[in-house]
Amino acid sequence: MNRTRPWLDLLLGLLLGLSLGLAVAWWVAPNTHIDRSPAALHSDYKDEFRLLVASTYLATGDTGRAQVRLSLLGDTDIVSALIDEALRIQAGQVHTLQFSQDPELAVNALALLANALQDYDGTPPAAPTGTPVTSGSSPTPTLSAFTLVSTETICDPDQEVSLGEVRLRDRTGNPVPGVEVLVTWEGGRQSIFTGLKPEIDPGYADFLLTPGTEYAIQVLPSSLPVPDLSAPVCTREDGSSYSGGLRLVFQQP
Repeated sequence: MNRTRPWLDLLLGLLLGLSLGLAVAWWVAPNTHIDRSPAALHSDYKDEFRLLVASTYLATGDTGRAQVRLSLLGDTDIVSALIDEALRIQAGQVHTLQFSQDPELAVNALALLANALQDYDGTPPAAPTGTPVTSGSSPTPTLSAFTLVSTETICDPDQEVSLGEVRLRDRTGNPVPGVEVLVTWEGGRQSIFTGLKPEIDPGYADFLLTPGTEYAIQVLPSSLPVPDLSAPVCTREDGSSYSGGLRLVFQQP
């Protein structure tokens, strides 16, 4: 009786199974999911892809290349997709790995790129429109200074909170999105960005007004600050008072 025959049969069986498996994998049912388009990525990875493109744009100022890269995602409206992601990051619905320590920078990067793509005509830019994203700094587009042209008191008893509304206009009166507005008060400061609420106005941004607090607003990078702003006191029909809001319109001369 040959005692080595069972081992030989087992070895031959393993080799035969391996050969059949390789034949199926290579010729019968090969993997067709190789080198897929970025459009096939999961939505979370698409968000990171947009942020990578926005970060690269801030460093290079190459609007055309950013547009080409974003078109690979297959979004129906590239600009709307950027703004939507910025809004989701601002609302805490997206937790980005690239800007985990400072999501405000992610919002700014997306807003700046959306602004650039809205005005892109296919010609190469002369210089980058933003500064590279680094810790402790916020990229700001190269824009002419804005001047305060009107201040309006908003008295609406149905409004639950007091808001300071900022609206930016260019020389022709068109809204200007993607611009940083610095709001400061005693012991605090906050950066807000136009273009994150396009359903209201592409050049719109707002911040909360605390009654009794004085604020200064500065449209960056070069506009002069507007000081001594505070929530106005409004009166209801029954004679009671409440805090109203402010609407400030800035325009490029």
